Amino acid sequence: MADIKFTGNVGKDAELRWTPSGRAVLNFSVADSKSRKLDNGEWETLAEQWLNCAVWGDEAEFYAEKIKRGARV
Repeated sequence: MADIKFTGNVGKDAELRWTPSGRAVLNFSVADSKSRKLDNGEWETLAEQWLNCAVWGDEAEFYAEKIKRGARV
């Protein structure tokens, strides 16, 4: 499995759950958008995409209280 690196804002509070075998998994979504500044000083959003993320094991439990809606990750 490959690691992917990106930066964005969390869409809603992360959800921590456990598999039947007792392993923690943390699910959350991150918005990534491209924008540009217009001549009048306002910003225009060119594209937006949502990425569904999962963190497993000890890291899931560690980040469960840290990943909240609006957080930059």
